[in-house]
Amino acid sequence: MILYRYISVILQLVCLTSLTSQSFLEKNISVLSMMSDNYGNAVADFDGDGDLDVFIVSYESFDKSNPMSWSRLLENRGFGRLVDVTKDVGLTNQYADADVRDNKIGVSWGDYNRDGYPDLFLTHANSFQLLRNEAGKTFVDVTREARMIPEDGSVYTSSVWWDYNNDGLIDIYVSNYQGANMMFSNNGDGTFKNISSSSGLKDEGSAWCSIVYDVNEDGWQDIYVINDYGLGRLYINDQGRFTDKTKEYGMVNSGNGMGATIGDYNNDGHFDIYITNIAELLPNVLFSGSETGVFEEKAEEMNIGLADWAWGTQFFDADHDTDEDLYVVNGFNDLQYENRFFKNMQIEEGGGFIDWSASSQTNKMANGMTSEVFDYDDDGDLDILVSNTNSSPYLFENVGATGNWLKINLKGTVSNENALGAKVKVSIGDKHLYRYNHGAGIMGQSIKPVHFGLSNNKLIDSITVQWPNSEAQVFYNVDANQSITFIEQADLITSVKDDIEVIKELESSFVLSSYFPNPSHGDVTFNVRTNQSGKIHLDLFSLYGSRILAKSVSAKVDQETIIEISKVKDAVSMPSGIYMFRLRMDNDIVVGKLIIE
Repeated sequence: MILYRYISVILQLVCLTSLTSQSFLEKNISVLSMMSDNYGNAVADFDGDGDLDVFIVSYESFDKSNPMSWSRLLENRGFGRLVDVTKDVGLTNQYADADVRDNKIGVSWGDYNRDGYPDLFLTHANSFQLLRNEAGKTFVDVTREARMIPEDGSVYTSSVWWDYNNDGLIDIYVSNYQGANMMFSNNGDGTFKNISSSSGLKDEGSAWCSIVYDVNEDGWQDIYVINDYGLGRLYINDQGRFTDKTKEYGMVNSGNGMGATIGDYNNDGHFDIYITNIAELLPNVLFSGSETGVFEEKAEEMNIGLADWAWGTQFFDADHDTDEDLYVVNGFNDLQYENRFFKNMQIEEGGGFIDWSASSQTNKMANGMTSEVFDYDDDGDLDILVSNTNSSPYLFENVGATGNWLKINLKGTVSNENALGAKVKVSIGDKHLYRYNHGAGIMGQSIKPVHFGLSNNKLIDSITVQWPNSEAQVFYNVDANQSITFIEQADLITSVKDDIEVIKELESSFVLSSYFPNPSHGDVTFNVRTNQSGKIHLDLFSLYGSRILAKSVSAKVDQETIIEISKVKDAVSMPSGIYMFRLRMDNDIVVGKLIIE
């Protein structure tokens, strides 16, 4: 162990010259300083004003006369200002049953009725609540109306919204620390059906949370249940019926499972799952995805196994260098530990992670429970919110990220409203970055933009969105440093503040007169007429967004310009299939399809 820590220190010193000065600054926010003993937290834009609002759970039994016992909804008023609107939106009864008085634990945002306003699901000991969002103005308790009945003697810890049956409506799975987990199927009429037994998801381990991911890539979302006592369980979805396949997919975790996060730490296109344990007994685990679909445990190899008594965790690109870093919060009762920030060295050194907790200034010591990362001040980088059981929540503002960025909001039409379960790929040259849209973790689930750090890249070649319930869409030539919205099977929309949405029009300074032959065997001629002199750039992409050819030709005003591509002369591999081309002159673009026979 001494040798291990010595090597870790040497690695950090050697890498200092190549690291960005990633750091965070704890914000002094008055509304947070008045809170304590908090468990779950999650964010969503509940009122549709473009900012991410925050819900924080108070663990104490609810008492209207005791402000410290209130879970709080904090409206984001912009410029980093959070305002307590708990009373204003009717959240003055924080139990489904007026006779129930017990501890409160988790919160999940999800738009179950597809009205564009995210609803709340709250998990308590012995109870849970479904609160319907009424147009961003107020919340109404509809738990009984929705036919959601808790089981006596339970301790409901977390919940996860997902579309298990691909009908475009989100369903919900509820984790139970003391009893069987519950699965509710959305009927589409405001009610839910308890399918815990019939679905095969009535897991009876001591569950802290669950995460959803299509492990075998068959188009149906699978679920991994993180249990404190007993093994975590991977349930594979066979069109609505689930079977335990934990061992077959290499996802055995023998530790005391707490929290989880999904990311792609090595940018290989295979998503990875990190699970927190009591690392003093058994280390945390990193299930690294592979081409075979079977996961490999690599926490020790990547230097992220030791994180003390760990709970909430998040993969995110904190420094915008294009690889995802890792944050872990720690603590239990009198056992207080520093929170851990692990910097991903994939870009700098091509290796694993190093402990960058002190340098990032996010290593504050407390009893951390839940963490969420989101852009609270709308400046493009991700900030960190931590709930603590023995002190006020922390909000760490990101002040060290210097690279470019992109935030993508997803709106489903065929798929569920917020496209939970979608995969997003950003392609820049031969480099690809991947994100999974889910928002779930221990005691919390958020609805937030998919975030990419882009380093020094200002223009993205293509963005591929694999929607849960429809074909993938590819969008080309997207500028960095903006927040954009993709609507399933519709056009690109650029989001602007003050509720303005502008369709991005392509009014070109040139005209593509013709391109032929199409289909072809790999030789194509483009005829272009320009309204100005300058360079015309031609890029050819595979259907998956990889750029395989780039050419530039000088053009003159009102003259026909010819651009030719040839898979023989240009020495480009172009197997039979569909390709996308992009013609660009300055900021004007024309995009089309080619068929290679």
